[in-house]
Amino acid sequence: ARTGIPDLKTAMVSAVQVVINAQNEDGGWDVGYRKGTGIDVALSGLHIQALKSAYLAGAENPGLKEAIEKGIRGLKGMADGKGSGLFRQDNRGENTPLSYAMTAVAVSVMQASGHTSDPEARAGIVALKQVPFRWSRGDSPGQDSRAMGDWPFYGWCHVTLACWRQGGPTWIAWERRIA
Repeated sequence: ARTGIPDLKTAMVSAVQVVINAQNEDGGWDVGYRKGTGIDVALSGLHIQALKSAYLAGAENPGLKEAIEKGIRGLKGMADGKGSGLFRQDNRGENTPLSYAMTAVAVSVMQASGHTSDPEARAGIVALKQVPFRWSRGDSPGQDSRAMGDWPFYGWCHVTLACWRQGGPTWIAWERRIA
């Protein structure tokens, strides 16, 4: 839209509408665009960021702002209700594990969408301060490089983004740990 190239705006509007139409009742998006109440935090985070970027680029799809806010509500619903500050990866079952990586995704998306001060984002930042971080493959006794899950660099990338967006002492402490 901002490029002044009409074909790009047409493509953007079409793509944004596909994302809006795929949003589930609970505000998130599920893998394979399954309809219902499924929420996958990683996929939902990507979609909210895409919608926010489209909005900033000038997209005017009906329901765009509402879809962003509904997506944020969906992410917030993935927060641990027991006060840990962590988020689940999805809502496919009550035993879905809590995850530092998905917490970082949810927090960074909330921050980028103007929800930095929301209780879920604040609690998530506190939880992220406990992220285990080691530059190791986990072959040393007592070290587990999989503490972030199967994809530690994915999690660390999102933790870095969330801490950078938070700024101040949070960013300084994380930067010292990874540098």
